[in-house]
Amino acid sequence: AQGVPDSDLETLKLAIQTDAKSIEVENKRLGPTVRNWIGNMVAKAGTGAWEIGVSTAGSVLASAICSYYGIGVV
Repeated sequence: AQGVPDSDLETLKLAIQTDAKSIEVENKRLGPTVRNWIGNMVAKAGTGAWEIGVSTAGSVLASAICSYYGIGVV
């Protein structure tokens, strides 16, 4: 995803794999590891650790998560 380092995307991939068996995922909710990743990424955007700002981060994060879950962005 644009502006998100590959290492952070790899961490997302691992978070999704970790949460794959979570009951929350079965109920169409993000699992706890993915939710934690989102919080960390928003914090990075807020501190300037990313090349993008907080307002752009939401869109970029949604795109990255949808891509990994294999769903289209509306």
